[in-house]
Amino acid sequence: MVSVVIDRIGVHVANAEDVDEHTKEGSDEEKHHGDVIDVNTDTEGFSFDFEAISTHQSKGEPVESWLPDMSHNGNTILRVNHYPALGENSPEGAVRSAQHEDINLITLLVGATADGLQVMDHDGTWIEVEGNHDHIIVDSGDMLQNLTNGLFKSTTHRVINPPDATSDRYSMPMFVHPRDDVDLTPLPEFVEMTGGESLYDSITAGEYLHQRLVDIGLAS
Repeated sequence: MVSVVIDRIGVHVANAEDVDEHTKEGSDEEKHHGDVIDVNTDTEGFSFDFEAISTHQSKGEPVESWLPDMSHNGNTILRVNHYPALGENSPEGAVRSAQHEDINLITLLVGATADGLQVMDHDGTWIEVEGNHDHIIVDSGDMLQNLTNGLFKSTTHRVINPPDATSDRYSMPMFVHPRDDVDLTPLPEFVEMTGGESLYDSITAGEYLHQRLVDIGLAS
């Protein structure tokens, strides 16, 4: 299932506690943060193509088909984000989206209408990601990190303010989620590759998502 959501994202002040709730997708509890719209024929075709890309990106050796199998009939969501112009009175030090990691398996970003996306490198520095439509950006999420026992780290990213107060920004990420019943226990082959000790929880995707929604105040 693929949902399409139109979302307006305001200014977030960057600090350690500021988790961007707008990127925590995949359940009915969250959908009140955006307006869910009916999917027209063109968008539906595009979303299905995009979902096929996510499956293609997930295939390969030695993992074979376990990742696309997990996401089949999952809670995947395609979201169109609108970052409005800042205006003249935006707080000093604010960013459009504070640094965070996505809850889901992988996130596919087709591009954006403006720059601003940054991803954190291993040494803590920020790498600029050009806002174009020539590449599809693939970010690993928290659930993939759990499954692979940390071999694939969840990508820390943020969206910084533009140099002016009049520019807005649109982006279109697809958050690939597994079904709620999928077991996210670290897979044995990845445990072996990461030192032989399981470092992450044995938990289902539904339980994991609910737990994270509680953590950020979107569920109880």
